[in-house]
Amino acid sequence: MGTYLRPNALDAALQALSARDWTILAGGTDFYPARVGRRIDEDILDITAIAELQGIAEADDHIRIGATTTWSDVIAADLPPSFRGLQLAAREVGGMQVQNAGTVCGNVCNASPAADGVPPLLTLDAVVEIASAYDERRVALAEFITGNRQTALSPGELVTGLCIPKPTRPSRSTFIKLGARRYLVISIVMVSVILEDTGDGKVAAARIVVGSCSEVAQRLVDLERMLIGRPLHADLANVPQPDHFRALTPINDVRGTAAYRHDAALTCVRRALAELGERGPAAAARSAGFTIGKRLPPPAGAPIAFVVNGETVRVSAPPVSRLADVLREELGLTGTKVGCDAGDCGACTILMDGRQICACMVPVAQAAGRRITTVEGLAANGTLSRLQSAFDSQGAAQCGICTPGMLMAASDLLSHKDGELVTEQEICDALGGVLCRCTGYRNIVAAVLTAANDSVLSEDAEPAAGAAVGARLKRLDAPEKLRGEAVYGADHVPENTLWLRIIRSPYAHASFTLGDFDDLVDRTPGLERILTWADIPGNNGFGIYPDIKDQMVLAKDVVRYPGDAVAALVGERDAVESIHDEDLPIDWQPLVPVTGIASSLAEEAPQLHAGCPGNVLTHGRLKKGDVDAGLDRAHVQVGGNWETTYVEHAYIEPEAGYALRVGDRIEIHASTQSPYMDRDEVAQVMGFEPDRIRISPTACGGGFGGKLDVSVQPILAVAAWHLERPVRCVYTRPESMAASTKRHPSRISARAATDREGKLTAYRFEGDFDTGAYASWGPTVADRVPVHASGPYAVPAVEAHSRAIHTNGPPSGAFRGFGVPQASLAHEGLMDALADKLGMDRLEFRLLNAIRAGDETPTSQRLIHSVGLVQCLEALQSRWRGWKALAAEFNVDGNAHRRGVGIGCMWYGIGNTSMSNPSTMEVGIDRRGRITLYNGAQEIGQGTTTIMIQICADALGVPVDAFDHVMGDTDLTLDAGKSSASRQALVSGNAARLAGEDLRAQVLRLSNASPDAHIQLKGAELIVTDGDATRRVDLSRLPEIDGSDVLRGRGTFDPPTTPLDGNGQGEPYATYGFAAQIVEVDVDMELGLVRPLRFVAAHDVGRAINPTQVEGQIHGGIAQGIGFALMEEYIPGRTENLHDYLIPTVGDVPDIECIIIEDEEPLGPYGAKGIGEPALIPTAPAILSAIDDAAGVRIRSLPATPDRVRAALLERKGG
Repeated sequence: MGTYLRPNALDAALQALSARDWTILAGGTDFYPARVGRRIDEDILDITAIAELQGIAEADDHIRIGATTTWSDVIAADLPPSFRGLQLAAREVGGMQVQNAGTVCGNVCNASPAADGVPPLLTLDAVVEIASAYDERRVALAEFITGNRQTALSPGELVTGLCIPKPTRPSRSTFIKLGARRYLVISIVMVSVILEDTGDGKVAAARIVVGSCSEVAQRLVDLERMLIGRPLHADLANVPQPDHFRALTPINDVRGTAAYRHDAALTCVRRALAELGERGPAAAARSAGFTIGKRLPPPAGAPIAFVVNGETVRVSAPPVSRLADVLREELGLTGTKVGCDAGDCGACTILMDGRQICACMVPVAQAAGRRITTVEGLAANGTLSRLQSAFDSQGAAQCGICTPGMLMAASDLLSHKDGELVTEQEICDALGGVLCRCTGYRNIVAAVLTAANDSVLSEDAEPAAGAAVGARLKRLDAPEKLRGEAVYGADHVPENTLWLRIIRSPYAHASFTLGDFDDLVDRTPGLERILTWADIPGNNGFGIYPDIKDQMVLAKDVVRYPGDAVAALVGERDAVESIHDEDLPIDWQPLVPVTGIASSLAEEAPQLHAGCPGNVLTHGRLKKGDVDAGLDRAHVQVGGNWETTYVEHAYIEPEAGYALRVGDRIEIHASTQSPYMDRDEVAQVMGFEPDRIRISPTACGGGFGGKLDVSVQPILAVAAWHLERPVRCVYTRPESMAASTKRHPSRISARAATDREGKLTAYRFEGDFDTGAYASWGPTVADRVPVHASGPYAVPAVEAHSRAIHTNGPPSGAFRGFGVPQASLAHEGLMDALADKLGMDRLEFRLLNAIRAGDETPTSQRLIHSVGLVQCLEALQSRWRGWKALAAEFNVDGNAHRRGVGIGCMWYGIGNTSMSNPSTMEVGIDRRGRITLYNGAQEIGQGTTTIMIQICADALGVPVDAFDHVMGDTDLTLDAGKSSASRQALVSGNAARLAGEDLRAQVLRLSNASPDAHIQLKGAELIVTDGDATRRVDLSRLPEIDGSDVLRGRGTFDPPTTPLDGNGQGEPYATYGFAAQIVEVDVDMELGLVRPLRFVAAHDVGRAINPTQVEGQIHGGIAQGIGFALMEEYIPGRTENLHDYLIPTVGDVPDIECIIIEDEEPLGPYGAKGIGEPALIPTAPAILSAIDDAAGVRIRSLPATPDRVRAALLERKGG
């Protein structure tokens, strides 16, 4: 750890800089993201306590912005009209947390080509003030930034502020930022423009700057000259021409191609000029007279004192420690979550002096003397605040990992409104810096609106006994999540716990040899051991399938993707984090990587795994009827090709947990979706019998399939066993994204045909799925896709083939749909194309062909019950017609924006494909009269905790408030299977029902009562009312079972399926979910930007056990579908954080109307089926359908980024 200095005088800072090199720290919004997972060893000069560097001051001829002035200071300042562009840019810098901490001068010194502040500052002719111990100088901003991340700053110098000349003429300014999502976006193009008025309505001077299109933001001086003397009118937009943009040198990167950037810059400049030209008379220049924004936090001492939730605390942590780490590790306030350590996710949002900040980017020294509020400070004496209660009643917490951040951001907003009505836009702006992957944001927005604007919060009564199923019961696990009390994987460890960090391959494909690690251990105090493959006691391989254990806990001599684990450092955290990967004696020999499906299938491609010739892991096949004949006799047929890329799960909680050795057993406490699968996997790695492994799951901060594969569990077990101490591991965000599984990239070809009446006659499908370096869930995807390939339609002849292909990419695993979302792009695209070719309405065409009760599926399974697609489509008809009419009316204007309405349908087989899929639950009554549900169905945010109790309570005949709950622990619950494939409501729900019925039967037998008797518990007294007779049982006198319950019921359910034959024929699933969604989108015809405006989602769920939770799942699925369709693209080594990898923010998810169709499934618990996967599958097809409807282009390569959409538009025009 280096030296930390926080002077309160500029001279002291300059003297320090003259003596040696220091790293300057101000807002921390660049400093901390650059050091994720690293120990901070530099000497740090913190300049935030220097009064001379703070605030904004206006003088006669200039305005000065001090070096530590924040973006929020700029937004709040009463600045001249020429500064409007800078203030607009300030609102686009990150979320409000970053705006409250990040500094304008820090943005300039960062010198990024995408720095938001630079274009407007260049238009303002800003001058950079620089000081050293020996001199002061001023440099024009245009000369200060000399290149990408390069400035004219010399050693020993410090930027002290920006000096901006005041305009002498009336002026107007604006700023436009083009990005692929609403908040937290790095720009594709930025444009800033200032126009000065001659006084008679003409342009006296113009300054136009384009950012993100060159190493340094560029002024368009030729265009500026062309504008002088022209009338201030919207016609100014006609002046810019491509030749004016010759100075730009854009690059190709993940956000856009060079060609797109160049053309988008022209469009944005034209729009900026049109906006300024349409505005009224320019505002006159103002007189001098204000100084704002100065804050004088005391310099840090030792210990550092500040107020947390009303109490003064003193901490002795190193001053540069992240405030989030101090709150969590030293003060035990783990309600502040950490999802990225880079300010990208907002999970660590707290209030500092009443303003939201990201605690992961603030040094604890800057908290000295400040007031800190965390989520633990919201609930007075454990009673939920008004805001928390609104979150509770609206179902705004699902997995709960983002909930504290959301609550704190909303608290900031509400505390500054003083009882004024709050708008949805204000809420989105306030919450824009907090990411959520579960909820789809809509219930969160509704909760804040309710807390802000409703005088009385409505409270639904708890359902009576026997009426829990179907009730909008509040989540039983919500209060602890809302108070910040839920314990996630990184939240708790025993004393004396060691830290483990995994060393991973930097190469996609390489062989390697390990050197001698003993010397490194000997010379690194606190480093206890370096584990390698030789330390694995049992089987070093792991994998989902018993016969495929192809991924190593620690690789032995070959790595197959960037992220493969090769060693593990175990010791004290500082010691472990002080070691750089390059310090390790590992000799790498890079090999030629196989990148993508095409190169993997090439004849000359190296074979990545023995037993997988041609790199094909497995095949899936389905054949029903004569497809060739169906195509030959067709009146109309269409075909096409589709491609998708890797999609990251992006759960906000990275993988985390700890393990400890207890006698001859290992206990593992970690975030997971599948406790029993983890137990069995770890047992074979350790060479133990399964009963020597205990998995005690923590709360799971999102999964979506990504936490079905083991992550930290095996290596933690190995480390805890060898070192005989508790060992913890917490992935960094880049590590999580590099190492974890992804949605399978796909390459799909499909063809469909109809007769003259529009009835489908045949469907053919070929799909290759990139399963990456290891099998993971590849066989499941290959098996499931052919069954679902033709969609939820009655098709007499279907052929479908799939392959799982190995490459040197990250393993592709389970992700909400197991390949069905990719296949749905093809079948829904073809349904649109067939309808259009036949001249039929797209919804009516689907209604004509929708599978109905009595129809056969492509596997020849006859569906008898709960086939609700027709009801879903019929429920959408009126909205579909109305939206189509309104879009057509909007499009008459012929402006740059067009609107379209699209539709997507889906079906999804619930549970495993043609495999045994059992779940077992127990429920008991103890001597105190408390009922406990022993629920092995892991809660991952989908609501399992609550709905299992609702089901069991009704089966038993008691109210839900009689229940306690034990979840997931393999020592305390039975195996309820994994939380995936939308199976828990159907399979575990039935197990909970059967367990409740079993316990009820025992109670009735004990009391000699009839089946219709009423059961009641009053303390230890069990009261059974049977007609006029009442029987009482003293539970305290009954013998205990296993030292706990006196009565215990058990239920097991395994949905009936049959194996598929060689042609894919059989009954792969007991039941199916069905859905149809419609969406209206706005397409920017010049920029290619697509914005969903509203959704209606009709879903057949069989029976809604809890309608609020069903709606929450639909919202979350649609949000993920928006990301899949429009922005999400994981590129190994490039998009391994949450600012380069884009997921939707609160501003990207529009209003969603949910229509719950209850076509009850007789096999389901009270008729229920499932909703997790079905919620996402139709969304992307519906969006692509709407783009086609609006713009006349069908996007077949996802995501439909602005660049790709515009390229399609140009291709359609022949340009």
